[in-house]
Amino acid sequence: MAQKPQLDTSRLRGKMSEKRITQAEMAHKLGMDASTFYRKMTGKSDFSVLEAISIIRILGGGSLDDYFFIS
Repeated sequence: MAQKPQLDTSRLRGKMSEKRITQAEMAHKLGMDASTFYRKMTGKSDFSVLEAISIIRILGGGSLDDYFFIS
């Protein structure tokens, strides 16, 4: 069975840093617990498509490739 590709959130971390938004603040804006957001950022859980789109909107727009890419 093929292994699931790992999401690399380094661009997302960079964009959040540029906008001075912490993980806790982003979690709050998304309506989720900070620990849930942390698990998603570390790859222990997946972002839903709707969560990813919301993140892009919060950070000012762009495409999925601007924030998330597979390593």
